[in-house]
Amino acid sequence: MPDSAPPAYDSNPPLQVDPRPVGLPTVFRIGSQTLAEPLVKPKHVKCHLNLLRAFYELREKVEAGTDPRIPPLVRVLEKDQRWAWFVGLAVERFDRWTKSIRTRSSESTSEWLRRESPPLDVWMVWHAYLLNPRSYAEDCTRFLRCFDDMPPGLFLDALEEIGDITTFVPSSLRTAAWSSKTRTLFDPFDALESLTDYELACPSCAANIRAPYLNDSGTGYAQQNFSFICACKFEITREKLALLKFTSDLALDHNDALTVRKHGKAVYLPMTLRTAQDAEDKYRAMAIKDLLLLSRPFKPKTTKEKGKVMQTPFEMAESINWSLSQTRAISLRAKNPRIRILTAYSDLRPYSVELSGAVLRQATFVRKMHDLGWTEPNFFDDPEDEVALSHAIVRYHAFLDLMSSSPSSFFVPTLDIDLVWHTHQLRAADYQKECKKYTGRYIDHDDKVEESHLSNAFDLTCRAWNSRFNVPYMHCGCPLPGDTVGRRLSRLVTHMGMKYNPKIPVPPEHPAMLAATHPSDHNSIVVPDLPHQDAHRRERERKIQRRRQRDAELVRQGRMRQDVYDRGAGHDAAFLVPVPMYWGGMGGCVVGNGNIVNAGGCGGVGGFSGCGASSGAACGAGGGGGGGGGCGGSGAGCGGGGGGGCGGGGGCGGGGGGGGGCGGG
Repeated sequence: MPDSAPPAYDSNPPLQVDPRPVGLPTVFRIGSQTLAEPLVKPKHVKCHLNLLRAFYELREKVEAGTDPRIPPLVRVLEKDQRWAWFVGLAVERFDRWTKSIRTRSSESTSEWLRRESPPLDVWMVWHAYLLNPRSYAEDCTRFLRCFDDMPPGLFLDALEEIGDITTFVPSSLRTAAWSSKTRTLFDPFDALESLTDYELACPSCAANIRAPYLNDSGTGYAQQNFSFICACKFEITREKLALLKFTSDLALDHNDALTVRKHGKAVYLPMTLRTAQDAEDKYRAMAIKDLLLLSRPFKPKTTKEKGKVMQTPFEMAESINWSLSQTRAISLRAKNPRIRILTAYSDLRPYSVELSGAVLRQATFVRKMHDLGWTEPNFFDDPEDEVALSHAIVRYHAFLDLMSSSPSSFFVPTLDIDLVWHTHQLRAADYQKECKKYTGRYIDHDDKVEESHLSNAFDLTCRAWNSRFNVPYMHCGCPLPGDTVGRRLSRLVTHMGMKYNPKIPVPPEHPAMLAATHPSDHNSIVVPDLPHQDAHRRERERKIQRRRQRDAELVRQGRMRQDVYDRGAGHDAAFLVPVPMYWGGMGGCVVGNGNIVNAGGCGGVGGFSGCGASSGAACGAGGGGGGGGGCGGSGAGCGGGGGGGCGGGGGCGGGGGGGGGCGGG
């Protein structure tokens, strides 16, 4: 598939509004291929949103700190520290669960649920793991056979069968089996009493020790400055544990038949076996490992009796003074810097994703979905509302089509596209197979990205999207002025060669969209005082009033909560906020969970590296056209300083007038 640069961008494309209401099209197109069914269906997205609601409520409960089962030492912590501590325990429970799973590929979803269904906190860790698809797939190949053998789509299928997971009650047999295999109670809050210490072996003397998760000095295993002095006087830190895991993997002789027979594909280092084109490139993995083993600290010893003998993991670590920074320098000399081997090492656990940080980084995305009201039960049951999901699904397929057209480009999806993307990744085996089939490569979705990549990437996405589909992608993160969701969808599917399904009514617009597209707010987008703009505005206001009247009646009947009604203004706000992500030749899609991920870790009790998501919306505090709102600002939607903006000098993410634009400063 030849690479092609995105064509030139016309910042003022002609508007071709099709008034027909539309739901999902009857066909989808990605590249040269046509699909009769979408890769992600509305029921999948609804199921995912229900799960996000459960995660949100779980976090709220933990952060409140009022549950008497929370230890006194934890109750006095700041709420974000309390949540980080809880997530650390959830990762431990997930780790114990993975060691107990016995998957049978032929069994039904109901049977799997009966035997293996985990608690909510473990679902949460599994969910975050799945949202790192490259690492998850490679880990399944290397050592996680329990997941690799699962029927495709089991994660979502099981959740769909459960229904409301917040009210799910496992059988007494299941809870007893869980407790027996994991040595913790099923309910995560009931389990807190038994999860006080982390069990590990001393890297120096191999003695079994129990390090407290928390202590008053801040050196517990779940705290930022973890340190434990073994009886042998060896100081154990998280860096040393991560290094020991790396040298243990390096010491597995991939050229020895007995070692390969015993350890299988775990003899290969993480981040080396799977590429954008090949699910198992063993020759590449062996070559990278051989190069690392040529470096002086890791070279096999030469003895008179046995010839060359692989060093022990401890000897390798000793030779570089138990320093990960020295290891990074060696690994960069021995390999292509794009191979991020050492990012897979954060502690002793086998996963190539730092799972605590992965869960913590999802918090902003989950909160955004909640604030939009999308996680409310039955929120999309009305066909008038479900068309918003149809719109997101169509845009996701268009986004895949865009990626297939320019494989070496970095593209930035919006929040609605990212929601569908996340949902697709939850069907892990299907996601890998379908990405390869329709885009020609495996597409990763890393959840850490540097701000410097985002501004140009978003501008590139705007230009490429507009050129390919002849519809604007976003204007400073705002929807097209005067357009309903359905009309934007109609225009998009027309240019993708799709067919209409006119049976689902078009939803009216909402006050959040009025605020975002008001002429005085975005002078670079809407020219004020034009007659046709006034007509569009009056029509939007009438539709908004009808919808609010309907929702007010639902509140009166007890079918909608008052706080949900109050948030109703944000129903369509998902289309206002860009979510940073890029995609490249190595399959590198990177997202910042609803906002730009800033540098730095999550401090306090969490101490899990790379947490660092900012609390604002997608693009940093940037400038809008003239003196209007920037892209994202420090909160949801549009707002912020002056300058730049879309088309105002630098396009989306540009810097006209000295402003910031997307990701600017």
